[in-house]
Amino acid sequence: TFVFLFFLLSGSMTAAYWLLHYPMPTETDQRELKDSKKKMDFKKMVRTAGAVCCLLQLGTAFAAWRALRVKDIRQRKAEMDLRGMQLVDTVFLLLPVATLQAYVGMKCSSPDLTCPGRSGFDALLFCAVLGAITSASLCFVSLDLHEKPPSLTWPSYWKAHKPHLSETAAKTIFKFFELSARISLIALFGAVHGGYVFFVFAVHSVFVL
Repeated sequence: TFVFLFFLLSGSMTAAYWLLHYPMPTETDQRELKDSKKKMDFKKMVRTAGAVCCLLQLGTAFAAWRALRVKDIRQRKAEMDLRGMQLVDTVFLLLPVATLQAYVGMKCSSPDLTCPGRSGFDALLFCAVLGAITSASLCFVSLDLHEKPPSLTWPSYWKAHKPHLSETAAKTIFKFFELSARISLIALFGAVHGGYVFFVFAVHSVFVL
């Protein structure tokens, strides 16, 4: 039940972001598209379908499909929507999942608690936490990366953007250890003082975004 509520809450937050970021067409848009009812209906359908996909934890996949589909002047906006969904998915799904996994490992490491089929941090749980933190770090860093022009090879691209790429590599390492420290601290605090700390973390995330 707790896990179901966790995914329901994260999906609801992601859907709320999508609905706010992809609003209903304004009156000006409706006047401009009055001769094209199909376009208006399609906009409404995209908004509804995006919200449903967010509830099903498929918001980033839907945004990626939309970015690949759009080929006109709205391409840049669609790409920004995709980056926004990546960030929201990371904050509301990936980082909480990593925190929950670390919490389970620390809680089950206690000699006073018996976890059926689990004895603290085994190899599977360790790889799961490591993968989640790595994915989150790469997601944050990818927001600052520039797309490589097709005309440039990787050696020439590295030579032209060496300072930026070096800074990005250093930022990746910093972000990895920063997220590791935060997740470990929250999970350890929850394991010692109780799971109510996750509620405080959720409220903090809502206010930050």
